[in-house]
Amino acid sequence: MFRPGLITPTVINLKNQIGGDILTCPNPYPVLVIANDGTGLGTANSQEEYCVLWNDYSGNYELGYIIPGDTGCEFKFYGNFAPQFLKAYMSSDISSYTAGVSQIDFDNNGGDDWSVGFKIAPVSLQIPSGVTVESIDYAVTFWSGGVDTALESGNTTSDQVFYENGNGAGVYDLDCMYNMSDGSQFQITKLVLVDGSGNILASVEAGGTVVNSVSGLVIDISANITQVGVTYPISWGAAISGGSVLLPETGANVVLTLPPTTTILFTVLTLDSTFTNDYTAGGGLVRTSITIS
Repeated sequence: MFRPGLITPTVINLKNQIGGDILTCPNPYPVLVIANDGTGLGTANSQEEYCVLWNDYSGNYELGYIIPGDTGCEFKFYGNFAPQFLKAYMSSDISSYTAGVSQIDFDNNGGDDWSVGFKIAPVSLQIPSGVTVESIDYAVTFWSGGVDTALESGNTTSDQVFYENGNGAGVYDLDCMYNMSDGSQFQITKLVLVDGSGNILASVEAGGTVVNSVSGLVIDISANITQVGVTYPISWGAAISGGSVLLPETGANVVLTLPPTTTILFTVLTLDSTFTNDYTAGGGLVRTSITIS
């Protein structure tokens, strides 16, 4: 141990389990205390209790110890191995989310000639206060008989239109990721099956999601999915620490209870041979996603 009066401390902030800001600071308590090695140490109802639980854990002995700082989410660390941040598992609620609805244009110009349009401004957006759309990542890929050809890709801060012609029959895979100023994202995707003569045979468009309400870890959400020429069931999944899981609820409008460590919520459509004769990236396709914290 070190005597606080003789050493200048390192100031460390309290973050959620993945290093994100806790919106309820400076008074986020109660929280589940997580050690530097990821071990859950119990619930702290105050900053002082957080310090007691953290300091009493044997796995933290070689690091040093902490005392309360100037605010409820700020701590003073004494020791030789200061962690980058202190961890708290926010078990009581979804503190923030990034969700949106947008569209990818796909129009025929006559025969085997198509225009693809990506928009920087979403139709609707649900984001934390002060957050803005910073850019979009876009990609156009053409699939035919299991062979994919990358046609366009990049990052931009403005609308983009591309003209694709002479590719023949197959599936256009169109993807757009909206990047926010706080590092969060939401994704939209569109698959279009065409013949070589300018006809759309089938399409699936996942244009985003709308969060209707949030309570604790329960989220009421609607997926903006349009299907033409096909009808695929809509499933939901969650990216969690260590992997991903499918949730039991299905359908475009669902009420989900999220696993506590969820960082991304996404929809999945299981494709059939209508698309997979050409598009072989996977029969279970992630279609749209939002960021959760």
